[in-house]
Amino acid sequence: MITLYGKSVCQGICIGKLFFYRRPERNIQLRTAKNRDAEWRRMDETRKEACIQLQRLHESAARQAGAENAEIFEMQKMLLEDCGLVKSLRDLIYEQGVNAEYAVKTAGEKTAQMLFSTEDAYIRDRARDVQDITERLLNLLLGEDEPNKLPEEPCIVVSDDLMPSETVRLPKGKVLGFAMRGGSVTSHTAILAAVLGIPALFEIGWELSEKYEGQKAIIDGCTGSIYIQPDQRTLVMMQDKDRRAKNHRNELLHLKGMENVTRDGRKIKIFANAGGLADVESAWENDAGGIGLLRSELLYLGRISEPDEETQFDFYRQALERMKDREVIIRTMDIGADKQVPYLERPQPTMNSKCGWTDPRPAPPRSRPAGCYQWKSACHCRSGSG
Repeated sequence: MITLYGKSVCQGICIGKLFFYRRPERNIQLRTAKNRDAEWRRMDETRKEACIQLQRLHESAARQAGAENAEIFEMQKMLLEDCGLVKSLRDLIYEQGVNAEYAVKTAGEKTAQMLFSTEDAYIRDRARDVQDITERLLNLLLGEDEPNKLPEEPCIVVSDDLMPSETVRLPKGKVLGFAMRGGSVTSHTAILAAVLGIPALFEIGWELSEKYEGQKAIIDGCTGSIYIQPDQRTLVMMQDKDRRAKNHRNELLHLKGMENVTRDGRKIKIFANAGGLADVESAWENDAGGIGLLRSELLYLGRISEPDEETQFDFYRQALERMKDREVIIRTMDIGADKQVPYLERPQPTMNSKCGWTDPRPAPPRSRPAGCYQWKSACHCRSGSG
């Protein structure tokens, strides 16, 4: 028996055979575009077709895991429609005379590298979205089919990491669990696994070799362990642990809707932190008393242009509506230090790992105290933002 460890996002147990998800290796060659107008039309038509595909994926993801977890594909669609990306692709074709495939590869790698180089884990995960878009465009330009069909028998899917669209395309009835050699617990695969209750481990490492293809394995999400070729004693122990965990979850469901009161009669508010609408939905489903911290800066991170007023207003509106009459506390944008947003073109900050950043410009006079502003969910006006 081989035992490896990773970071878990779902405290469940699954038992099945390992299936390694593989992507085709590409060698995109630089070619000179003989007709730059024709090459741009080919590029632009491909981009529009990719937007149509992403709209379909958005609808599919909404059916599988709810509208809040499908938003990532709407964001990818917005990236494809972003004037900055369109200009970058157009400049590469018209000014440098490169072919569309090479333009996509160059622009995608540059943007992804910029995101990967940041210290913030959330922004680094958004680089996977850029890579996902790049792969989609290249598939269309090269006329390649999307790879990897799962075996008939349900299995544990193994990969270095999965991109958002790959995760959604996998038939969930055939996925027992995810075992990622790399990846991140903040990735879309992790979020989807947690929402669907699928045991998943990340950052296991390359000891999870392809020589284990087809071998029986057990993922224990409670301890972050994966057992390959388990012995009979471990198999029986994990089966028993799985039964007890399922019984415990069923018992907890009876507590939903009850007041949070100590034995001496003291009522306690239990609020949740939220980084997006998926977290807000989870807070409501798990009976949180409200949202203690809604991170507004996540609207800005992982994008290549600033979200407009309607995008921001719609985000806050949905968060308040989903929490109904429960309190939501919105933290005004926390940008700086490890959360840099290049497109805002702010002055170079003075970095401080504990205190965030200091803007070198003189501070403007304040007409009201800084900090968080509490919104009641009944409020749907645009006033009160910091």
